[in-house]
Amino acid sequence: MIVKPKLIFTLIILFFFIMPVVSAAGLRLNVLTSFLPVYIFTKNVTAGIDGVNVDCLLSGDAGPHDYQMRPGDMRKVEAADIIIMNGLEVEGFLEDALENLKLKSPPLESAAYLPLIEMKDEEDDHHHDGNYNPHTWVSPKMAAMQVRAIAAYLGEVDPERAAIYRNNGDLYAKRLEKLHLEMVEMVDQLENRKIVTFHDAFDYLARDIGLEIAA
Repeated sequence: MIVKPKLIFTLIILFFFIMPVVSAAGLRLNVLTSFLPVYIFTKNVTAGIDGVNVDCLLSGDAGPHDYQMRPGDMRKVEAADIIIMNGLEVEGFLEDALENLKLKSPPLESAAYLPLIEMKDEEDDHHHDGNYNPHTWVSPKMAAMQVRAIAAYLGEVDPERAAIYRNNGDLYAKRLEKLHLEMVEMVDQLENRKIVTFHDAFDYLARDIGLEIAA
């Protein structure tokens, strides 16, 4: 089985969707997310909450690898009350920008405490600076954990609406977990579970649904 890189974006379309909920007013927050998957996680957690504006630093067709900050990006960073990232050093372009910022809370690295996969030596060619594979969002199981981490973080920053963040996050995470189980069931029906990929982005997905990356 050959898995093509564009499948990453297909997966995003399949399970990263916005869920409407009842609106709630309170603290006004400008939330800046680093790139598309983190943005969609955060939009689901904050859905329907008045006064919480969620923006994305990178446009939908831009990836975090080798991204260069522009003047407009810096203005977004400076206007943010809080910043939500993936972490695992995939957002190296943000390091200098974050040094002197005064935020309501330190930036959240939403993937930092998940069950991670260490990078292999041959994966250095994919421009990753950290010790762990950063592509957690490709696996629905890992994505659900990130969603819950984002909900908990927002609840700490904005405790008056913590229950709403938690409820939104729980609803969305359960949808991701359901998708994970459906994918596991599909893989269980395969006689040959070996796949060939052209990028290390699929390591978490393969591990979590029972596929073996042969090359």
